[in-house]
Formats: sequence, C-alpha cells, structure tokens
Amino acid sequence: MSDRGMRRSEPLVRSLGHPTRVRILRCLLDIGTATPARLAAELRMPVPRVSYHVGVLRDARQLTTVRTSRRRGAIVHHYRLRDPKATRAALRLLDPTNVASDPWENLGRALVVLRTRREAQGISREALARRLGITPSYLARIERTETDPRFTLLLGIAHELGTTLGEVFAAAET
Repeated sequence: MSDRGMRRSEPLVRSLGHPTRVRILRCLLDIGTATPARLAAELRMPVPRVSYHVGVLRDARQLTTVRTSRRRGAIVHHYRLRDPKATRAALRLLDPTNVASDPWENLGRALVVLRTRREAQGISREALARRLGITPSYLARIERTETDPRFTLLLGIAHELGTTLGEVFAAAET
C-alpha cells in the first residue's frame, strides 16, 4: 500500500482499535443521535473520556455532526453515524461472539468480493501485490481464503481497488 493510502486508513484503523470507540459505535447504532454527555450516561463512563473518543471517531469520518445546541453557555454537538450499515457490518466482523452470523464466513465472502473486483478492473494479482508491498503468493492465499489478512491489509486492498470495507462487507452479505 502506498504511504498516502496508509495515512488515509490510519484514522479508520485507530477508530476501530479501542474498546471504548467500539462501544460508542454500538451505542449510536441503538440510539441514533446523541451528545457525548448522553453517550457517557448510556455507557456509564466519564464524559471527558467519551468526548475524546467521539473526537477520534469524528476525525476518522465515522460520525457526523447533526446539529449543535447551547447548554449553560457551551456549544453541545449532536452526533450520528455517517454510515450505519457499514458500521454494523464492521462491528459484526469484529465481534467473535456474534452467533447470528459467522464472522469468518463473512470474511471469506468479503475476500471473494475483493478478488472479483480486482479481476473486473483488470488488475493482475502481481500488480496489486506490488502496490500493497506484499508477495503475489501471499495475496493469492488471501484471495483463496487460506490465510486471514491483517485488518490494515484489508483496508489497503479495498483502497487500491477504489472501494471501502463497508461497501465490500455490504456486498458480501447480499
């Protein structure tokens, strides 16, 4: 993956890499729109900690500001998920206890979607592997679902193919 592509994916990787942020995303899936104070109350956590993690999610473009309001002289931001369907798919993949769907099966279907998109774009396995900084044989094992790739590598593959993991997992579910 190019340095530029890696820099773009770092905020997304960071956003899913902390249990508090995962809890915030799950909470927003349930309640829709919320302020950091409401999220803190729902999660029974200190407001400053939740506010920090909401900021990381906002910077990673996982959240969008719906509106602002004034409360006791301060501006309060109301947030919602930017793409609830993609968030739900990503959280489903991250949750190994999810009995409704097997995350490894979802991953296998997502890898097939990525291979199909690569082939449809006429990109050779060797060319994509070179752009990602991996060997073609490793990419082949990933595409055949013989090995489980790192999350950052999945992000890189999706980025190089001009898509997002949310779109890939959504396509894999249909």
